[in-house]
Amino acid sequence: MAYCPECGREQRCGCSECHICGVPLVEGRGPSRTSPGAGVWGRGSGSEPPGFAGVPEEGRGDGVPGSGRQPVNWLAHVFLILGSSLLLICLVDMANSVKHFPAVLPMASAAEGTRRVGYYLGILLYTNSARVLTGFALASGGVLSSRMTGRDGGWDRGIRGMGLCMGGTSAIFFLAALLLVLPLGRVPSILEAMLPPLWAAVPVLSITGAALLGAGYLMAARLATEKESVFSRLRGMVRREGSEDG
Repeated sequence: MAYCPECGREQRCGCSECHICGVPLVEGRGPSRTSPGAGVWGRGSGSEPPGFAGVPEEGRGDGVPGSGRQPVNWLAHVFLILGSSLLLICLVDMANSVKHFPAVLPMASAAEGTRRVGYYLGILLYTNSARVLTGFALASGGVLSSRMTGRDGGWDRGIRGMGLCMGGTSAIFFLAALLLVLPLGRVPSILEAMLPPLWAAVPVLSITGAALLGAGYLMAARLATEKESVFSRLRGMVRREGSEDG
C-alpha cells in the first residue's frame, strides 16, 4: 500500500503522487493518524495540513484550511435581525402615534401636565408592550447565541449593551405606571378613552418593566469578568503611579 510521507494519507487509486501534497508516494503502510509527530493533521502533530501553516489554532474554527474564520451561527443572526427589526417597528409606530394624538385643552397646572404625560406614555407603551418584550427576547437570544460561538470580547460588550438598553426601557415603563397612579390633576376624557382602565394598564406596565429589568440585569451580569479586568487594570495603574512617586 502506498502512502504520502508528508501527510500520512494512504493512496489506493494507484497514483504515484499524493493528491493533497503533490509529493511522490512511498510503498508501505502509512503511519498511525493518532501517533504524535507522525505527520497527521491534529493537535500535537508534527505537520500541518495544507493552508494551516502559520494560522493559530484558535483561528481555525470552521475547519476550512487557511480560512481562520469561526463557524457562523446563522440562526443567531436571524434572531438578532428579527428582534432588532421588531424594536425598530415599535419605535416607528410610537412616533406615528404621537403625530396622531388628539388635541386637548390647555393645561391648568403643571401637575395636570405631568398626569397627561403619564397617559401619553401609558398609551404608547401599553399598546406596544408585547412587541417590546418579543423584540428584546429575540435580539437577546441572538446575541447570547452568537456569544457561545464567538471567542472575542465583542459579543460580551453587545450583551452588556443589550442589558443596559433593557434596563433603561424598564425605567420608562415604571415611570409611566407611576405617573398613572399619582393624583396629579384631571385628565381629559379623550385620553382616558384611549387607555384601558388603570387597574388593567398599570399591572401590565409594571410587569413588563419588571421583566425587562430582571432580564437586563442578568444580561449585564454576564460581563462581570470583563468589568473585573477593567478594575484590575485601573488598580495596576494606580499602583504604578504610586511606585513612581515613591
